[in-house]
Amino acid sequence: MSLKHLQVSNHGTLISVEPLTKFASDWFKQNLDADVMMMGKAYMIEHRYWPDIEHGFAEDAYFEGQS
Repeated sequence: MSLKHLQVSNHGTLISVEPLTKFASDWFKQNLDADVMMMGKAYMIEHRYWPDIEHGFAEDAYFEGQS
């Protein structure tokens, strides 16, 4: 996954993910539930959900870079 798009921090039971680009911000708005917990600009995601979210984002970010 391209690190230019996200700032990811592990906080124990939660992972904070802050979109750094318009692509990342738009992707998270389109692919996460509207009621996801936020802390400032960062999405707070439970560990059990992060691998699937990371995979989906990485795949879409890769193809976004190919166009």
